[in-house]
Amino acid sequence: MLFQITIASLALAGTVPSTLAAPARSHSSSPFNWESCEFDDEIEATVKYECSNFTVPLDYLDTSANTTLNLQVTRVPVVNGESQGSIFFNFGGPGLEVRKTLVAMAEQLLIITEGKYDLVGWDPRPVIMHKHRADDAFGPEDRTALARMWASAGNLANDCLNSEENAPEIGELISTGYVARDLMQLNDAPEGPDSLLNYWGSSYGTILGTTVAAMFPDKMGLWWSDADNAVYDYFDRCVKAGPDLCPLAARNESADMPNNKMYELMDELRRLPIPVGNATVLDASAFKLALRVILYGNSLWPNFSIVLNELFKPAD
Repeated sequence: MLFQITIASLALAGTVPSTLAAPARSHSSSPFNWESCEFDDEIEATVKYECSNFTVPLDYLDTSANTTLNLQVTRVPVVNGESQGSIFFNFGGPGLEVRKTLVAMAEQLLIITEGKYDLVGWDPRPVIMHKHRADDAFGPEDRTALARMWASAGNLANDCLNSEENAPEIGELISTGYVARDLMQLNDAPEGPDSLLNYWGSSYGTILGTTVAAMFPDKMGLWWSDADNAVYDYFDRCVKAGPDLCPLAARNESADMPNNKMYELMDELRRLPIPVGNATVLDASAFKLALRVILYGNSLWPNFSIVLNELFKPAD
């Protein structure tokens, strides 16, 4: 699991716990009815967790409507003293079932957060409301042509819109903006609109986090998310590790050199993709996809540094 590798790396680095500092909070007025629960799937839960439902408006823009939506919420309670508040999680997707992932990763997350925060995850409204799937709407060969991919995406959108399982108006109610409002409702419910949001997002969760920050800039507390700095950090760690562990370090004195070279390489791959084997082509899109996956898992870094070292060499 990509996120598992990421948080394990953060725990070893020891960078997150040093940022945790907030006054203790009282949850006596919490509107949540936390009860013990179990998931149908086989999840190796090593910590206590609880579940509750939470009601939000179905359509935040239609103030005259009384239709609501029940969100399913899971909490891993604080294990170290009095709670310093809650941290809300979104691990990506955007259709990932957050609650199950939270429970599966809870032991490591509690270590990173020093056990001082309640860890909270909820399955976003697209998971609850959107039943129609069209995973096979287009194949891998179509992804190489932007025009065809654009047309395929339009077909997929129309397919979802016209699905018998979903009313046409449902699509308008599962946007990231609506999910952001759900998150703020969950955050404000126990202590009111003045409470700050503590949030941890990865992958699509980063998009959700930036959307929340743009919509509610005065409401952000502690915040972790993916960032472009991860690329530079990879090269920085490589140079510091030395050429025995990272071949790129042999001819680079600082992270700036390979970092700049990487962007030059992507520009070259846009203009002139490289044939790999008999039926594969490495272009800029494929390179960025590989980079995205590899940055999540430091166990892949040694081999990736070897590949990059070869790609960075001048052509004969």
